[in-house]
This record gives sequence, structure tokens and C-alpha cells, in this order.
Amino acid sequence: MLSSRFTKNTLEKLPDELLLSICRYLSSADVLFSFYGLNSRLSQTISGYYQHVVIAKLPYTQFHCICTSILPHVGLNISSLVISNQWKGVLSTLFLNYFSDKMSLIFPQLKHLTFISFNSNSLKLFLNSLQNLPQLRGINLYFQYDGSIDSDGSETLLDRLFSANNNRLNSILFDDESIIFSVDDKICNRFYCNIQKLSLDIKTLCDLHQLLTILPQLISITVTINEDSSIPDNINTCTPVHSLKELQLQSFSPSWSYDELASILKRIPNVEILSISIETYDDERLIDGKKFSLLLSNLSLHKFNYFLQYYNSSSSSLVDSKKIVSSWKEFNQKFICIKNDEKKLIALYTVPFIFSYLILHGTLARNEIFIDSYASQVKMLTLYEVSTDLVDIFSIIKKSRQIQRLNIRMDEKIVPQSLQQIHLGKLPYLTKVLAWRGSSVNMEYFRRLLEIAPNLYHLEVNFEFIQSLLDNEYICELFRRRITHLYISIPITIDVESVVSSISRLTTIATSLKHFYLSLLKDYKASELTILDILKYLPNCHCLISFGIVDIIITKELVSKDIHQWILENSTLYDYKPFFVDYTGNIFRLWF
Repeated sequence: MLSSRFTKNTLEKLPDELLLSICRYLSSADVLFSFYGLNSRLSQTISGYYQHVVIAKLPYTQFHCICTSILPHVGLNISSLVISNQWKGVLSTLFLNYFSDKMSLIFPQLKHLTFISFNSNSLKLFLNSLQNLPQLRGINLYFQYDGSIDSDGSETLLDRLFSANNNRLNSILFDDESIIFSVDDKICNRFYCNIQKLSLDIKTLCDLHQLLTILPQLISITVTINEDSSIPDNINTCTPVHSLKELQLQSFSPSWSYDELASILKRIPNVEILSISIETYDDERLIDGKKFSLLLSNLSLHKFNYFLQYYNSSSSSLVDSKKIVSSWKEFNQKFICIKNDEKKLIALYTVPFIFSYLILHGTLARNEIFIDSYASQVKMLTLYEVSTDLVDIFSIIKKSRQIQRLNIRMDEKIVPQSLQQIHLGKLPYLTKVLAWRGSSVNMEYFRRLLEIAPNLYHLEVNFEFIQSLLDNEYICELFRRRITHLYISIPITIDVESVVSSISRLTTIATSLKHFYLSLLKDYKASELTILDILKYLPNCHCLISFGIVDIIITKELVSKDIHQWILENSTLYDYKPFFVDYTGNIFRLWF
């Protein structure tokens, strides 16, 4: 009692400036939960946190308290709100249980919403609640996926997005890890004149032309195209979008042609900022500056950014890179052309290099000239066909000081290009690493990666990776202190007993885990008994907020009953802490 009174009195004596300095190390939800309502002075001190609230990665009991006792009182002040389903998958549904029919009453000053890790159906439910919010104009969406998209299809979701909040939205921005949309004929005859800024992934070139038709007041669009398609048959009747000032076009796998690109540029006569990152097979017109300039001759560009990966089916050695660069001299900006004869690949790009999201073959990514161009800009990098030794990636990332996410697609057949020691500086922004495909990984090089990335906390790896990690004491210690988010992919070749055994060891090591998911690959044989076998080890992870198993089949009998009660009766989990349980779309989730 004396201790708690002393702590309270000491806290109240601290000046506002020091209290706010402490709050900088907490999330907005933690600040509200910890200080709101203690007394009028503390509530006033943290009032700045009422404006921008993030509801993400919270313990279940804390979430309930914030929704029932805090948000109804501070909602009038909230101008931006972040709702995250990340790792839990059910938070948005429970949030709507509290606020769905009174969003406009509780949050009348809301201007911007951010959704994280929503699936298509949970997003539709939330969009239905966005009615009559007078100031809400923008929505950002991160890691949005379509794992349980219903028969209405993505075109219905697009319609709801474009018309949400009584057609008041003017900005809708998806990130690069979200659902891939197609624009169906069901909405191609509608017009959404409210949308001015848009960023999203789509399937085909035809979808882009559809968007340009139904969004006649677009000012800026960033779009990634994921599949091959031809130019629409009605291209000659498609109207231009005179309002469009900025286009960023990315495409990582389809083979582009000169004519396909021309079909787009003809529809945006007033574009001022144009950025294009595409791939092509054998269409030399896209590496010929003189022919390319014909595409842009009627445009009044202020900025032009270009990155082309050109695959030559004959031989790249027959192509003169100096001649290619010289053909672009009338653009009055620097171009660089790199050849990779081994892969018959040519990379052509403008300098400075501005593209921050890259998918690169390992041999191209290692080119020193190219590294000097892209390293300072890249934030999300996917490398494919790299060695399981991981040594190859160090020459690639050694200058990538801004990198935030690294996706490594390893191939055991690839021989490391160099085993020389490379001096590595710190990568302070690297927080997430995905390492797939490869049953064995050189743990010594993984240790080096952990050491140069002091803020790395999120790992997505395969099961064999974890097995190797458990045998390295030094890495286990780094893992214990650093990794809070872990996603493990389990192949069909690993039996259930081995999985449970490794998890029993892992939970004694990874005691800092907050979010822990297992993903069972196709046809993996596991049952609800596997869930119970794993649950008994979770209390070792004292910080755990959520746990899940993806693609596990639970019997219809159990689903029709009370899964929460079943867990209470067959485990000691409630002695650990209260929890919420959900089973939707073959995903079992616990939220503590």
C-alpha cells in the first residue's frame, strides 16, 4: 500500500514535459489505458493522444476497457483512427459490436481511418458502418487479404469502398501486400466522381482501363498489375482522364509490350509525374529511347521515372548497353543500363532511382552499380534464387540503410557467389524478415543478420529453419530477447509429434513472443487434439497476446458447440489468463 501510494504521488509530481517524454515510448492505446481517468490533470496532460488513436496488438482485457470506458468519452476528439486485425483476426468484429450503429455519434470529427490485416468480409462489415461521418475523407489499408472473400467478388468490395461514407471518400490507399482486385462489368457503368487519389493492386491491364473510366476525377493513382492481358477491344472509345496528374505503374511478372503502355498513356494527356516499373520479353521498343519518346511527345511531364527489366530470349550479349543509353539522351536525365548475360537480362533505369518496393533476381540484385542506385531507396525487398547460406544477401543489403522488410526465397541449388567477409553496418529500420523455401539455412549468417538489425522483431520462416535455430545456443538467446512476432510454415513432411516437440522447446526459449502463428501447408494432417497438445506449452510465453493455427480442420460437431468451453474443459489455459477464441475460415485463433 505504501509502495503504491508513493508511486502515485511521485507520478503526480512529475512535470508534464517528462510525462509526455515517457509516453513517447508507449502506444497511444497504452497511454490511454494507463493514464486516462486517473485524475483531471493527467487526463488533460495526455489530451494530445485523443486525436490519433491506434487500436492494435492489444491484450483482450485492455481492448475491452478502452472500448467501454475510454473511447466513448474521447471519441469526439479523435481525427485519425487505426484498427488492426493483425495476428488476432477478430478485433474489428468486436470493435463493431461496440460502435457499429453509432460511429458518427462517437467519432464525429474522424477524418482518416487505417485498416490493418482485414480480410474482405471484415472490411465489408466495417464499411457498412461508415455512414454520415461528415469529415471522413481518407482510408488507408495495409496487409489486406482475401482469404475468405465471398461470392460477391472483389468488384462488390470496390463498389463499397468507392461509395463508402455516403460517397464522401476521396482517398483510398492500399499497400503492396493487399488483395488483388479485378474490376467487373457490374460496376463498369457506374461513376465515382468523389475518388481523387487511389493506390491498389489489380489483376490486368483491362482492370486499369476500367478504373480510368469509372473514376473520371482521379488526380493520382498508384497501381500494380499482376497478370498478363491484352488491350481492351473498346480502347478506341475509352475517354481520357484529363484530371490525372500523377501515375505510378508497377508490374512484377507480366510481360509488357510497347502498345499496351501506349494504350494507357493516350488516356492521361495531362499527367505531370510518371513513374513506370515493368518487365518485358523481347519488345525492344521499350529499351529504345527514341521510340519511347514518341509515347511521351504529347505529354508535359515534370518528372519521369523508369525501371525496366528486359528479358532477351536470344542473348543479352548481342545487345549494346551503351547504344541503349545513348538512345535516351534527349530525355535530359541520366539512364543506366546493366546486362546480366547469365540470365539474359537487361536492367534499364533512370537516376535517381525512386522505387522502394522491389522484386529482384539474386544475380541482378548483387550488381554493384545497381546496388549503388537502389540501396538508398529500397524499403521492401524480395530476393529470389538466393543461396541458403544467406551470404549472398549481405553484399545486397550492406548499403540498404532504409530497408524495412526483407523477403528471401532461397534455393538449395544455388551456389554462393562469394564467401568473403563483408563489412556490414547497422540496418536500424529492418523489422521483418521472411525466409522461405530451403530446408537448411546457415545459422552463422543468420546470427550476423540478427546482429546488424537491432530492431528486427518479426520472423516468418519454415519449420526446418526453427529446428536449426534450436540447436544454436547463441541465436536462441538473441531470439529470446528480440523476436516478438513469429509465423512458422509447417510442410506435410513433418509429423505432428515432431511439431509439438519442437514447439515445447521453442516456448521455453522464445519467452518474449507476443504473437505466434503456425501455418499448416496443404493436406497436412492435424486435428483439434493437436491444438490441445500445443496449448499446454503456451503459458511459457508470458507476454503472449495471440496464438493461431492456419488451415487446421476442426470437426463440425465441435464448431457447432462452444469452442471456448471445450478449451476450458480440456486445458489449463484459463489459469494462465482470460482469453477469447475464434474459428473462422479454417483459422483457429486465441486472443489473450
